[in-house]
Amino acid sequence: MQSKSGVSRGPTGQWGSLQGILDGSLMDCVYFFFITYTTIGFGDISPLGDLKYLTGRLQALTGLVLISWTASFLFVEMQKYWKIK
Repeated sequence: MQSKSGVSRGPTGQWGSLQGILDGSLMDCVYFFFITYTTIGFGDISPLGDLKYLTGRLQALTGLVLISWTASFLFVEMQKYWKIK
């Protein structure tokens, strides 16, 4: 297990583990997701093993889908207000 001392949390298993200042709470997971998703990357929590590849790829795909969906939704909504010539 991991305390607030910054020691790795658990052994690296099949997927990997998280290393840094965390206690495994839901807020730590949300914080890690937000920092990784926004590409701020403070470095206080870092993934080890295959987990680092999985989180990066999954969040890149999620970002692409969210940006594409938002752009298409705005286009469809704005078409209602554009004058057709």
